[in-house]
Amino acid sequence: MVKLPGLPRQGDNGPDAQLAPSPSMSSSSASLLLCDTDLEEQERPTTLSSSSSSSSSRRCLDSLYEARRELAPSTRRRRATAFCQSLSLAAALGLVWVQLWHALRRRDGSSPSMTRAGASPSLRDVVRFEEDEVFASEDQREITFVTLETRGPPLLAAKDFGFEEKFHTKVVNLGVDKKWRDFNTKVSLFAEYLEHRMEMLGAISPDEVADQLIVLVDGDDLVYGGCSEESFRDAYHRVTAQSGASIVFSAEVVCGEQDCDRVPKIPQWAEDLAEGRDLEGGFWKGYATGCNGTWTTIKDAQGVPCASKRNCGIWAPCSEPPAVKFLNSGFIMGGLVEMREMLEWCVQRYKRYSVWGDQSVFAEYWMEHRHRIALDYLGELSFSLSDMAMSILKGSIDAHGRPTIINEAFSRTQCFVHGNGRGKPTLQRLVSELTNKTWAQF
Repeated sequence: MVKLPGLPRQGDNGPDAQLAPSPSMSSSSASLLLCDTDLEEQERPTTLSSSSSSSSSRRCLDSLYEARRELAPSTRRRRATAFCQSLSLAAALGLVWVQLWHALRRRDGSSPSMTRAGASPSLRDVVRFEEDEVFASEDQREITFVTLETRGPPLLAAKDFGFEEKFHTKVVNLGVDKKWRDFNTKVSLFAEYLEHRMEMLGAISPDEVADQLIVLVDGDDLVYGGCSEESFRDAYHRVTAQSGASIVFSAEVVCGEQDCDRVPKIPQWAEDLAEGRDLEGGFWKGYATGCNGTWTTIKDAQGVPCASKRNCGIWAPCSEPPAVKFLNSGFIMGGLVEMREMLEWCVQRYKRYSVWGDQSVFAEYWMEHRHRIALDYLGELSFSLSDMAMSILKGSIDAHGRPTIINEAFSRTQCFVHGNGRGKPTLQRLVSELTNKTWAQF
């Protein structure tokens, strides 16, 4: 988190520690506290991060500095404080006006634009726009879907499937005007976004921070299957309630970028949710038709099993019998605080643990923090297609003319489908059949 000059973090020790604003303090109160800091102890800052202070705070600091140069201590304190109080009042009136404007916009069925026409938003602009949306409404804004697609609009936002309309939300794409270098780009930008999100929520409404859910998804191979938002929420809360974890990853049948021998067996709580289906003992055998053996049979030139290197390459083997029990990082859902902590850990250790992409780093986090991570063993939230037969999914058109994907293994409307690995051709064919469009048109 960015620390304002002269304003220590909570928990700092030292002579000025008592000046740290409490979590419940409003941003305007924090500005007044900053402006009221002893001028004899305050040095003029050369720069001040826009994410940590408002323009009012900067003007307060500037006024304090100029007063220090020209006036006696008692006079400059009174004048600077009065000036800051005036700014705070103006800011409060401005906030009331903005809230009124948002209310009128919602009544008219419109929403504020993120940037002027032709302008490309920065990452911080994306966060600010999203916060306008979050605090302008009290209904559907607890869950935020975030992706990173640098090549164009993400598949999840395609109007053909109606995700944004049905979930009353907008997919936040961090890839706009960004350059993709490697999978560390994904991890770094996700981490930066979550950090900014926490800063902004903490300044506006600290009590809201713990109530925010974040969903991180792949951009070009994950599609909406048609489930209701209520079903989606219920599926997440079932997994977290049964497992005790706060973050849920999608699961897949192939073991990629992880030590297959360290992957735990499917837990009993997942078997219970499956209602009699033997998830570890053969239930998936009729569906996982693309498996290429197991990791003990795949070795390198020196005869070393691929699992010990956490990298079986393009083979990505299955267990025997096949079981959907391996972590897939194409879909991640969890609380804002916990997700930010995880992404920070992954950024710091990316070079140490990555064997090909980001999944190997997330898998290592799972191995070291199993109490915090659960997998979506039933594929309720997101179903991973790699090595799965196409017959497991059935496409149809609902009463509103929108494509719907049915999971035949569980007789339910699928929430999301991920065409990971060798499953991408299956997803492409399914999407084309449902929309009468070629894959290139998306």
